[in-house]
Amino acid sequence: MTLHLKEDASEYLEPYRLRSLVKKFSDFVEHPVVMFSTEKDEESGEEKVKEDVLNTRKAIWLRSKSDITTEEYNEFYKHISHDFNDPAEVIHYNAEGAIEFKALLFIPEKKPFDMMMTNDPKAHLNLYVQRVFISNEFENLLPAYLRFVKGVVDAADLPLNVSREILQENPQLDKIRRNLVSRILKTLGDMKLKSYDKYLTFYVEFGPMLKEGLQSDFENREKIADLLLFETTATEAGKMRSLADYVESMKEGQEEIITLVAEHRGIAENSPFLEGYKADGKEVVFFLDPIDEFVMPQLGEYKGKKFKAANKGEAGDSEELKKETEKFEGFLGFVKEKLSGVKEVRLSTRLKESPACLVGDEYSMSPHIEAMMRRMGQPVPEMERVLELNPTHPVVESVQAMYEADKDNPKLGESVELLRDLAHVAEGSKIENPSAFASRIAALMARDLGAK
Repeated sequence: MTLHLKEDASEYLEPYRLRSLVKKFSDFVEHPVVMFSTEKDEESGEEKVKEDVLNTRKAIWLRSKSDITTEEYNEFYKHISHDFNDPAEVIHYNAEGAIEFKALLFIPEKKPFDMMMTNDPKAHLNLYVQRVFISNEFENLLPAYLRFVKGVVDAADLPLNVSREILQENPQLDKIRRNLVSRILKTLGDMKLKSYDKYLTFYVEFGPMLKEGLQSDFENREKIADLLLFETTATEAGKMRSLADYVESMKEGQEEIITLVAEHRGIAENSPFLEGYKADGKEVVFFLDPIDEFVMPQLGEYKGKKFKAANKGEAGDSEELKKETEKFEGFLGFVKEKLSGVKEVRLSTRLKESPACLVGDEYSMSPHIEAMMRRMGQPVPEMERVLELNPTHPVVESVQAMYEADKDNPKLGESVELLRDLAHVAEGSKIENPSAFASRIAALMARDLGAK
C-alpha cells in the first residue's frame, strides 16, 4: 500500500516525525513497524539501506502477572506517569464476560510531577484497542475523582475504524468504566485494611480528590465514605480514623455523627463548640480540608447516622435552661437590639467554659468557607447568625447584672459588643472592627490593673 501525501503534509516524511507517531500509536503492536532509510557510507561513498524497528512490541499488560517482576511494573509505571517514585499499588487483571478488556493500573504513593505542575481535573488512562493506542482523553473511561490513577486499558471489542468522538459515545466504555471504578475502590479498601500506613501516605496526598466522588458518583458513595479518614477529638494531631471506627465507638444512645469545620486542628480543638460534647464524652470529627464542607453534606448520613455540625442549629433544651431564659429574657432582647448582624440571641447549652459563641443555621456556610470564598473574590451573601450566651459564665452574669442595675450604663453597650467580638475570636473568624475591640480590651486591662 502506498500513501501519497499532500504538499503541506511533508513533515510526515521526516524520520523523527514518523518515529514519534509510531511510538505513540503503535509501540505495542504485535508486528514490527520498520522504517527504511538510506545513508552514505563514509569510506566507500555508497548508499546503504538501513532498517529500523520503531516499536518495542512489548505490551506488559498482555503478559501473565506471574511472569512480571516488581521492577518491570515500576519501570512501566514511571514510563507512563513521569513519576520518579514507585507506585503504591498495582492493579493488573483481565475482564471477561459481557465486555472483555485487559487493564494495568497504578495507584501512586505521591503526586507525580505532572499533577503538581498542572491542575487538570480530568482522568487520563491510555486506551488501546488490540494494542493500538487510541487516546488518553476519554472523560467517561474513569471519573475525575480517580484522576490520580495511571495506567492502560486494552479493549478487544471496540471498533478501530471510527472517529474518537464516536468511540467516546460507545456504551462499552460505560461498562469498562464501572468495572474499573469497582476494582479501584476495592483495591483501596484492601490497602486501607491490610497496609494502613501505606494507605495513610496515599490518603494524605489524594484524599481531597477521593472526596469529590461523594458529589459526583452516587452509585459508589458508601464505598467512598468507607475510605475516608479524619482527625477527631479522640486522635492525636496528624492521626486519623475512619467513619466506621467513629460509629463503632459512639456512646450508647448517640444518634448523630458530630462534626466541626475549622481551618486547622489548633482552632478546632480549642473551639467553644466542643465544650458541651467534651463534657458529655462525645467524640467530634474535624473537617479540616476545605472541600469537606462542600462534599460531606452530599453523603447525608453514614451507616444510618446523620451528620450534625457542632456549630450549627439548636444544641438542645432542658428545664434548667428554660428557667434561666426567663431570668435573662429582658437582657437577651437588649443584646439583640444593640448588635447588628445578629439574627437572634439565646442562652446556650453547648458552652461550658466560654462566655459566648456564634451559631449558624443548619445549612448555612461556615465562617471559614465564607472567608476562603472572599479571598477567592467570590460573592458571599451576608449571613446573620445566632449569638449564644453561657448563663453560668462570670462575664455574662456580670453584664446581665449591670443591665438589671442600670440599663442606661454607657459601659453596658460596650460590654455587649465585646461579648460578640469574643465569640468571633473563639471561632477563629475576623472581627468587624479590630481597632475598637483592641481599645475595649485595653480599657479592661487598665481598670483591672488599677491604672488611673
